[in-house]
Amino acid sequence: MMSAGEWLNMLRDLGLLEMGLVNIQTGLQAFQWSRIRTLENYSNRSEIKIRSVYFEDFLEAFVRIATMVAMPTREELDQSRVNNAAEFLHALRNDVPDAYHVYVQRRTLSWQELPHQRTHVLLASLLDLVVANVAAGLAQVKLHKTHVGCSKQHDSHDGKALPHPSRQLVRSISSLHTHGVCHEKKTRFTAAELHIFREHRCHYGELLTATCRISGVPGSEILFAIQRTEVHIMDALRDVPAFEDLTEDQLVALRNAMTFAKFYDGEAVFRQGEEGDSFYLITTGRCEVRRVDSDTLKTGVEEERLLCRLQQSDCFGERALLFDEPRAASVYAGPGCNLYVVFIARTDFEATLGQPLSEFQKLKHVAAPGEAAAPEDVEKAS
Repeated sequence: MMSAGEWLNMLRDLGLLEMGLVNIQTGLQAFQWSRIRTLENYSNRSEIKIRSVYFEDFLEAFVRIATMVAMPTREELDQSRVNNAAEFLHALRNDVPDAYHVYVQRRTLSWQELPHQRTHVLLASLLDLVVANVAAGLAQVKLHKTHVGCSKQHDSHDGKALPHPSRQLVRSISSLHTHGVCHEKKTRFTAAELHIFREHRCHYGELLTATCRISGVPGSEILFAIQRTEVHIMDALRDVPAFEDLTEDQLVALRNAMTFAKFYDGEAVFRQGEEGDSFYLITTGRCEVRRVDSDTLKTGVEEERLLCRLQQSDCFGERALLFDEPRAASVYAGPGCNLYVVFIARTDFEATLGQPLSEFQKLKHVAAPGEAAAPEDVEKAS
């Protein structure tokens, strides 16, 4: 079990409080929500259980934190030429601190808001940041000569000196980081190193007092990548015919309500026959719309026919929402490039703009159910 105090100390030890990504209120909200349960009785043992989190509760709380903190999108990472969120955030924090604080303030979500990226992407980014922060803390420890002897002393403890729950936390993070949740550079920590790290955190104050250099990319380039990505998204929204009468504030509200996603060349955004729950707007890249026709299915050979190609500012996927039917075709990123999109569910779209989705059928030509796309659409979109 982990108490609320241990949970907050962990958030502090991992640098999330110091970087301003999490505050105490948010941390406690995640803790309290994730450990909600009923009392078995009114014994002291039951009271202790209800005031602590178990391992499953801890995982839920950690994921909740991941969905609320400010994390860069995949497009921002690619535009800035860094490997992960840790390099991105630290470069911005080191070189352009004012821009960093504005970025964190804008991107941090409240308890009621939905995340603007897919949860597994946010979790992977947070794990990258956690591992980088612990590595930075260990590097600072080694600068203190008073810890040279301490390092040798704890090497003989074989992991037993590392107190619970820190031992379990770091083993879990190291395991996830090594087995594919984080795809970049692998970092492992020994029990002896973590014991030294814990001692340092107990006696030496802040984790990241020194400049934390993880990559050679300057913060100014990170800031330029943020601005360039922002321009891409807003230009794409302005170019949609259905949105031509929206004010700038409405466009910003729509952008803020949308979820960001990246699809690799050839990856399916969705497949024919799946239930439709969102429509998509391309911010960068292109995609192909393909469909298996009924006459092809009769022969037993599911051969997909190219219906059209879409590019920046084109929308797709809204037909399933308008007509409440399964996806009529499959959509694939590319060819020859990755696809960056923003997408939004029907209820969120209508709540943001205060108008039903049916008012926006100018998004593009929406065929009625069963109607085939015109052959010239392929040539027109390409």
